[in-house]
Amino acid sequence: MTNTELTTLSLDNLALVQGGVTRQDFQNVGGQAAEVGVLAAGAAGGTYLGGPVGAAVGTAGAEILNRTGAPKSAGEWAGGKVWDAGAAVGRGVSNAYTGARKAAGF
Repeated sequence: MTNTELTTLSLDNLALVQGGVTRQDFQNVGGQAAEVGVLAAGAAGGTYLGGPVGAAVGTAGAEILNRTGAPKSAGEWAGGKVWDAGAAVGRGVSNAYTGARKAAGF
């Protein structure tokens, strides 16, 4: 009979499993993506409504909106929620794994 050693899944190592990515990283990326999205939407909407001049006006308007900080804040909030959801799944998996180990006597 082979003695199999089961490793323990630690939530402390979650950042290492994710390649060193932290909740703050998720929030930063979310904020940056939101700002880029606002600029892209402004340029696309402006182009649709008024060609190249419309694109310039739409992009300028989008940049003004970005300077309020609202899109970045919304993106950071969303990035944090994505992290939280992933962490909740990770905790669920960890709890299930730990419960199964205990039930099996390990």
